[in-house]
Amino acid sequence: MKFSAGIRREPVDCGPRVGVGSLPSPAGLVLSKEAVMKLLTIIISSDLEHEVAEIISSHEVDCYIKLSEAYGISHRCEGVGVIGENMPWEGRVLMLAGEQEGLEKLAESIKQKVFAREYKPCLRMMLQPVDKVWM
Repeated sequence: MKFSAGIRREPVDCGPRVGVGSLPSPAGLVLSKEAVMKLLTIIISSDLEHEVAEIISSHEVDCYIKLSEAYGISHRCEGVGVIGENMPWEGRVLMLAGEQEGLEKLAESIKQKVFAREYKPCLRMMLQPVDKVWM
């Protein structure tokens, strides 16, 4: 995924297929004629923040949103013993907009690296459609 600068003030229709020419995404990604624009939301525990940021950087992503003050509640923690009900954990939420294909490759890279650990990490990723973008 290659990003470049671009500012648009009018709404961009990002329906199932982006129209003719190329359009910038919110993060500056230039979309091709047949690109399907998506939003990748990544929810991770705070201890994975730097590792996941390095993976994102290795995919040439220049811009994404990070929400630093997020908290999760675990009702069950498998493989780490008895922790208790409603155990809070500090997390991060990362949001990236771009072409579906590139975001799927990025998500797979994150999944492979993070799940290679000896313990089950707190990681959730969701790929969602983007209908319009105002910039």
